[in-house]
Amino acid sequence: MDILILLAVFTLLCAIGVPVAYSLGLSALVDVCMLVTALFMLGYGAHLVVVTWHQVIAEFPGLSVGITYLPIPVGGAITVLFIVERVWCGEPPHTSIMYSDQPQDLE
Repeated sequence: MDILILLAVFTLLCAIGVPVAYSLGLSALVDVCMLVTALFMLGYGAHLVVVTWHQVIAEFPGLSVGITYLPIPVGGAITVLFIVERVWCGEPPHTSIMYSDQPQDLE
């Protein structure tokens, strides 16, 4: 996980001074690394849920251990969806509210 953060920071810091081809390559590398991590979470998290589904927590006999591990594959699946969206649709335009520092009026 630390390598992914380092790659993302490196891509952001070098985006101005790096040629476009290298910047696009680094962005693609970060996307691939994030996708591999998310698929790992999805696959092995689902396996962990299946393996521990019939174990119970001593303090909560009605609660399966598998349910407590369920957020791992769910988070991996949601992350995969966000990565696919970013690769397919691209980044949001710079006029998007995501890049706005000033709150907008709702009226």
